[in-house]
Amino acid sequence: MSIGITLRFSAVLAIFAILASGLTGYYAYDDNRRLLLAHSERSLQNGMQIIGQQLLVALNNTAKDVRLLASQANISGGPGAPIQTDGILQAARSLMQVHPEYLHVSLIDARRDWREIARIGREGSNLHQITYPDDSLQTYLNPVLHLTPGQVYLSETFALDVDCEACEGETDVAGKETDRQISFLVSAPVARENGMNSNILVAIRVDLTFFARSIGASLPPAFQFGIADSEGSLVYVSQNSSGWLDWEGKPLQALFPAASAVVKGDQDTLVYNDLLSQNDLENARLTAFKRVQSMDFSNGRYFIMAISEPLLQVLQDIRLLWENMWQIVLSFSLIAVFLAWMVSQAITRPLARILTSVQHFAAGESSSDILLPVRSRGDEIGLLAAGVEKMQNQIRTQLEALEENHQAMQHMAHHDSLTGLANRLTLFRLMENVIAQARRQGYKFAVLFVDLDYFKEVNDKYGHYIGDQLLITVARCLQAGVRESDIVARLAGDEFVVILSPIHNGVEAELVGKKLLQRLNNPLTITEEGKKVHISICASIGISMYPAHGETPQELVDIADEAMYASKSSGRNTCTLVNLEGKTGQGAAQGAGKGSEKPDSA
Repeated sequence: MSIGITLRFSAVLAIFAILASGLTGYYAYDDNRRLLLAHSERSLQNGMQIIGQQLLVALNNTAKDVRLLASQANISGGPGAPIQTDGILQAARSLMQVHPEYLHVSLIDARRDWREIARIGREGSNLHQITYPDDSLQTYLNPVLHLTPGQVYLSETFALDVDCEACEGETDVAGKETDRQISFLVSAPVARENGMNSNILVAIRVDLTFFARSIGASLPPAFQFGIADSEGSLVYVSQNSSGWLDWEGKPLQALFPAASAVVKGDQDTLVYNDLLSQNDLENARLTAFKRVQSMDFSNGRYFIMAISEPLLQVLQDIRLLWENMWQIVLSFSLIAVFLAWMVSQAITRPLARILTSVQHFAAGESSSDILLPVRSRGDEIGLLAAGVEKMQNQIRTQLEALEENHQAMQHMAHHDSLTGLANRLTLFRLMENVIAQARRQGYKFAVLFVDLDYFKEVNDKYGHYIGDQLLITVARCLQAGVRESDIVARLAGDEFVVILSPIHNGVEAELVGKKLLQRLNNPLTITEEGKKVHISICASIGISMYPAHGETPQELVDIADEAMYASKSSGRNTCTLVNLEGKTGQGAAQGAGKGSEKPDSA
């Protein structure tokens, strides 16, 4: 029996409709899947950059603290001259009160078989002093003897304490109890009066798990997180990283061959996709590696951070869209077989529109106008168009959310989270631009280093909330006291830097500093729970000028910092300009109502 042309043509149209709808669904899923993966990789890489910056800032601050402690020593006379430890121990106690990650601060005498001569230790929340402990640290600190005063050494080994008192009763980000404590040693030599190494060392033992838990707490529960040393060995694995716990102590390059490029230093950041080597979506993950190295450590030690995100979570929504798409495609195919002879002309055009819409969307172009005529239909083709548009809207929403998170991370990386001012990283980048412009156009600019006097007393008297609100008020006061073209940044704690650009001479800079002191001398009003608190505050200001006092951001800030300390020595609430020889002069402006008898608590 001969088959009629209508049946054959309808069958051809039905087959064509099934193939067209199937290909549409497949390419829509495949293109958007690749798009989501690419955005997830960039988002994970940007997140790793921000987390790595947090660890780098912590390492730099530790190096700065150990230099500060080493500078508090008073060694005079020959090689056997005694060391005055009171200044170091007092400063160490103050540092440990504000740094819970510091386990203990030690003074070590290399001339006495590396025995500690004094230690400030921690027992829970209490600090205690031990004189002449029995510990010997020769294994860790032998290389420090080759350093010159001012250089800092990061230990090449990590100490693991599985029964530490500081860990007892704590829980990790996954809620599991932990008794691990991984720490490392940061040390620096103390100088004699002649500037030579005295063989007396200052060492701070830092709890690596403190930093790791802080970072891990900001990650979603499904993320896995680890830290490796310079050789790539995993020294810390978060408790929620159930698949990684057995890997602690093993080299990253053996577990993840792609990570060898970061371990060797060929790449700073790397994102690895498991789907490139395996086709198991259930267990596949996106893993990012970041090399974190501080230039403050003379022996070049660094850390490698690893964060892993399950791909199943990234593609969870797209999988749901995939199932919905194929349900629509299947429904449409069944109807197309039954009604192909009636709608042969009405099938090809709308499918072509849907396919074009998908291609435009995959290329980043608008596709709403293309789907509008098809979506208005009341048949299955209209449902298919509505399903494709719904899928596109959901994906577009996800991409916008990813972009918003990226912008928020970028803002966090370049601004102070409390005051909203530029942070240290952004300040130095902006100063490099100002220096380049000043060099081209031949003008001068000034750097004002502002340090609040007696700020710790405000925290002790009113609490940290009022202290934070005071810092915010001071930041606004400084911004209001300078031009819109000037730069105001917060370095750390109660330290601010103001860049006056351009400016004619140091006299103008001193006048601006004096006006800022007058603004700060006025009682500042802080509101807490509907109550107004009036606080009087003063500051010490140091001023350096470009190009007279330096040609790099670090030089200008350091010299302004020295001038600020001269202001404190002159009685505080004072503005001091560095003279042309690079030495600090007398205070140029001093406010009223603040004496110099109180110690600086900033």
